[in-house]
Amino acid sequence: AVDRQWLAVACATAVVVGHVYPVWYEFRGGKGAATLIGAVAVLAPAALLPVIVVWLACVMLTGYVGLGTMLGTATLPVYFALVQPSSPALVAYGLVMAAFVAYTHRANIQRMRAGNENRARRLWLLRPR
Repeated sequence: AVDRQWLAVACATAVVVGHVYPVWYEFRGGKGAATLIGAVAVLAPAALLPVIVVWLACVMLTGYVGLGTMLGTATLPVYFALVQPSSPALVAYGLVMAAFVAYTHRANIQRMRAGNENRARRLWLLRPR
């Protein structure tokens, strides 16, 4: 059963990486977050709740969708370590995906630091009036 979980995690990782770097589109794809949500929905559906709660809270408080995506993804290894500590495959997957999503959002991080990142005005609760 443990080997199957590592295989599932390897496949889920390949799916996300394949969507970020698709061969048929000259290795230019998205940032992997939506595909990651789909992979987590298959691997551990209950893990989606804390991810979505953190994402929504972050976007509502800051307006930054990219920051919410990175923080939501960062909840995965924490969730897996707390809820499924007997599954090192899932913990490792969460850590690798958190780092990978942060890497794919590096331009967003630069824009946030420079104050040039767009904000989701409709969800942002604490925006200046």
